[in-house]
Amino acid sequence: MIVAGNEYDRSMPPLFPPVAPARPAIVWTSVRDLEAARAGVLAGSLPEAERARFARYQHAPSAHEFLAGRVLTRRWLYTLTGVAPGDWVLTEGPRGRPE
Repeated sequence: MIVAGNEYDRSMPPLFPPVAPARPAIVWTSVRDLEAARAGVLAGSLPEAERARFARYQHAPSAHEFLAGRVLTRRWLYTLTGVAPGDWVLTEGPRGRPE
């Protein structure tokens, strides 16, 4: 829906059609509380280079933040485009962030 002021403009279709989730959504209140077992499962969904980077983190909360960023980015791209999360090639800039 396009929002005009405080009201929805129903004359225009939504920018993206609603997509029904394929499985229940995962909602984190804090990635720092992510259990190691769950983190390992999520890391398994990443490409090899990203799994290796995740494994190099010495500080678990930082590793979990990296993991959440990559998993959520890939799932968001999948939701928008229908291209599988593992098919995306994310290039990293000089600070290691996806571009």
